[in-house]
Amino acid sequence: MLTEAEMKSESHSRVERGTNCWMAGKCAQPNAYLYDPALAKTIQARFDDSEAFKDASLWITIKRKFVWVEGCVATAADKDRLETFVQSAPDVERVIVDVTTDTTAKPPYPTERDE
Repeated sequence: MLTEAEMKSESHSRVERGTNCWMAGKCAQPNAYLYDPALAKTIQARFDDSEAFKDASLWITIKRKFVWVEGCVATAADKDRLETFVQSAPDVERVIVDVTTDTTAKPPYPTERDE
């Protein structure tokens, strides 16, 4: 969760980024958030159609065309493959992969226990 100050600080760049892209004719939508529902369906379908990460346990978060991939993967090589796999989906602007291969270690991302 963001504090009110963090929300206000982030709001200008969010609005400016989406609007500038749309006004320059580089984006079909005037707001980066409008891409998220279709992007979620596309990425879900890509995982459903692939056996590449069948042994992984992943959480996908999509926000403003940024895709976060968190969870556990079988091998260290899967991390790079995940980034390439997700980045190749249309309209993905950035991919952040935060995964581990060690199921006994503390996850590399915040969890409910950290609060």
